[in-house]
Amino acid sequence: MAGTAESKVAAARRQVASPVPYLEYDEFVEVQIAKTRDSLRSNEVITALTQLAVLWVGYLLLVVILDHWVVDRGLSPQVRMILLLGLIALSGFITFRHILWPLFRRIHPLYAARVIEESESQFQGNLVNWIDLKEAGRASETSAAVRAIEKRAAVGLDRIDVDRSEEHTSELQSPCN
Repeated sequence: MAGTAESKVAAARRQVASPVPYLEYDEFVEVQIAKTRDSLRSNEVITALTQLAVLWVGYLLLVVILDHWVVDRGLSPQVRMILLLGLIALSGFITFRHILWPLFRRIHPLYAARVIEESESQFQGNLVNWIDLKEAGRASETSAAVRAIEKRAAVGLDRIDVDRSEEHTSELQSPCN
């Protein structure tokens, strides 16, 4: 079942580049969720890289101020080595936890749907409900209720800019599986 869902997403992604409209609502929703998941991952990595840059610049500024103006005769080589090792350890932790971890972990579609819904009030739970039904294997049912939820989710996604929906998120520790 996962192979068919991934092939649908791949086919729908190809349609994003083409002017041909989507064939089904579910394909459109899956593409938008995939875009949101990719954007969330990118935001997390870019935020971590910015944190690393600020950490290194702050370290250099602190060491220069301590070495030249605060400590008489400058910092000893042992203190400099301890500070440098602390910087390297903290940089390694940030790199592992906020860059490598999100790159190799899966962001759950329900989390991506929740991020979109929190940014726009028009969904009223339709997107999360449809993803939940899909995860439970009930989205393929032909009932009118499931089709209505699917259509409302697709129409709602069509009316918003998905790329703006994840601007307010910063941590991905919980959505990664």
